[in-house]
Amino acid sequence: MNLDRYEILEELGSGGFGVVYRANDSALDREIALKVLHPQLVVNPGFIDRFRQEAKLAAKLEHPNLVPVYDLGMSDGRYYIAMAFMAGGSLKGRINEQGYLSEAVAREVLMNVGEGLAFAHIHQDFSG
Repeated sequence: MNLDRYEILEELGSGGFGVVYRANDSALDREIALKVLHPQLVVNPGFIDRFRQEAKLAAKLEHPNLVPVYDLGMSDGRYYIAMAFMAGGSLKGRINEQGYLSEAVAREVLMNVGEGLAFAHIHQDFSG
């Protein structure tokens, strides 16, 4: 299945807002993660505006603990965000495999998340 220039390779996960796929960017020949919004969410223009604004704001941030955003688009009524593919898998998957996180790993994860959030908060222009 293709969505614009992105060839969808496999589903990585899904949630309340959409489905995330591992995909290939044919224009740049690189593996990416592609988040595609659920169709029922695109009927609300206010939601689409917020989705676009959040993607634009996130794309301005560069930090080792934040996933880079490469592209924002719409094809055949399907809205998507293309971002870096993180080969290590998800935190949810890791917890499901092991049943828990060790204290040291949990501390490291929380420190990384906190650093990314702090960076985003300090460097973000929330004025729109």
